[in-house]
Amino acid sequence: MAFMFVLLQMLLLLLTLAMDAIKTTLLLGAIDREIGGIAISGSRGTAKIVMARGLHAILPPIDVVVGSISNVDPACPEE
Repeated sequence: MAFMFVLLQMLLLLLTLAMDAIKTTLLLGAIDREIGGIAISGSRGTAKIVMARGLHAILPPIDVVVGSISNVDPACPEE
């Protein structure tokens, strides 16, 4: 059942129409951490949450350093 939910989230991201700029921005933010974060704004009903959840569904899991508030690199936690 959880797999179907993830699949649905991915499909909703791909099927969201006329939001290419936001999709591109989300993907760039996912691959380049130097961007520092993305803020999405828009009126109600413009699929902001759908796109963010869809992106989350297609990203691979990451290693997390326990207690790190800035998600440091697990290979170099002293940085």
